[in-house]
Amino acid sequence: MHSDPDGERPAAAGAEPADDRTSGPAPSPPYLPIAEHGVIGDLRTAALVGTDARIDWFCAPRFDSPSVFGALLDSERGGVWTVEPDCAVASRRQFYFPDTNILITRVLTGEGMVEVQDFMPVLRERDTRHRQRLVRRVVSVRGGMRLVTRIAPRLDYGRAVHRVERVADGVRFVSDHLTLRLAAGTALTVDGPDATAGFSLAEGEAVLFVLEVEGAGGGAAAVPSAGRDGRTSATATEPAPAAGPRAEPPPERTPPERAARGRAARGRTTRPSTSACRRGPACPSSSRTRRSCSRRPSASGEAGSPSPATADGGGRWSTAPRSP
Repeated sequence: MHSDPDGERPAAAGAEPADDRTSGPAPSPPYLPIAEHGVIGDLRTAALVGTDARIDWFCAPRFDSPSVFGALLDSERGGVWTVEPDCAVASRRQFYFPDTNILITRVLTGEGMVEVQDFMPVLRERDTRHRQRLVRRVVSVRGGMRLVTRIAPRLDYGRAVHRVERVADGVRFVSDHLTLRLAAGTALTVDGPDATAGFSLAEGEAVLFVLEVEGAGGGAAAVPSAGRDGRTSATATEPAPAAGPRAEPPPERTPPERAARGRAARGRTTRPSTSACRRGPACPSSSRTRRSCSRRPSASGEAGSPSPATADGGGRWSTAPRSP
């Protein structure tokens, strides 16, 4: 993909129709090479958009969720969203709007040129009111053209059965585990489990389609929210309760305090030092200080034998000023 129109690349050769200008759209191939796709996303999931403006892969509400559109793997039962001119196509180009993740698929026909602009609003940090949406804007850049679109979701990898309900601004695809709401700027027709529309655009006109992810039965879908620490948590599209006062962290202990706590936890306490050594003459001394240790005479009266309390043989020595 290129980030500017000057770097546009053509669609794959297999996607090019015959070079005739007869009316009626040329049939699209059932599968596009993976290289003939652009990607859009909101940092929580992504959709693949082909160079012929089809969306043939989309999982919601997360990357690891079951697919909504999966024709990339199964063109018959996977589900797809197509936008096609109702005439023969001369060429196709795809590129990103500079410095954005807005993908533009440009289609050139004998009647004019049309663009399909696809993007997903990004989930902002701690945005509890975020609505996960896939936005498609179809605009006529030059000339006039008639287009047709088919929205054919196949929820849960095509295993879930859904029904289509009409709403004020479009339709809803309702299943037991997920609901999608499609708002459209043109009239939609319900065709079994799908929705279709045919519309004409004059130069400069546009039609907007917004597919919003809802929860099971139409409730709010849980969307992972990222905090400043990078951790994610599932939050519904309801305002979060006001946070209480933040508890102050405990004061940091000084190194001597930490050392004392560590010794107490291990059961190793320092024996108070005394000015007189219990080992008697065997204890070394100097002119100014005398070392005293925790060794005491054993029951047999031998100096220097460890007491039962220090049977590990580790004498504890301390230094104290020599008494006058």
